[in-house]
Formats: sequence, structure tokens, C-alpha cells
Amino acid sequence: MENNFKVDDLVFFGRNDLGIIIGKEKDDIFKIMKDGSERPVIVSIQLRELKRASFDRKLFTVKDQLTNTISVGDMVRVLDGPLKG
Repeated sequence: MENNFKVDDLVFFGRNDLGIIIGKEKDDIFKIMKDGSERPVIVSIQLRELKRASFDRKLFTVKDQLTNTISVGDMVRVLDGPLKG
């Protein structure tokens, strides 16, 4: 299997896991940082279990208070709340 993965690549593994490659060990085993219940978790995953993550921009949209659609890459101005300004 060709190894085109490198540090900082976003990858899928397991059934529903998503993580970032943070290093490589011996024999095509990669160190992956994934989100844990309380903090990030580091796991070791074999190359054959990794799939490159690619995203359809349409999947990552939300609605604001006025039901306007906000997509990945949109510029927004926060008018209210703890991140105001």
C-alpha cells in the first residue's frame, strides 16, 4: 500500500473516528490525535486503517439568528455574546 500520509493530515479511521496525524512510528503505524470525552487522546493506528479525510463544503453549514446560511470560509461579524467584536 502506498503511503501518502504526512504529519498534519486529517484522516478517518475506525467506524466514526476523525483525527490529525501527529507522528509516525515503525512499520507503518501512525500516531493520531483525536478528540476524547474530556481532552484530546493520542492513538496508534496502522496504515491500512487510515482513509484521507475530504469534505464537501455543503456539509458544513449553519444558520444564524436570522436563518441566513453560514458556510466554511465565510467572513462573519459577531454582534452579541462572549465573542462580540
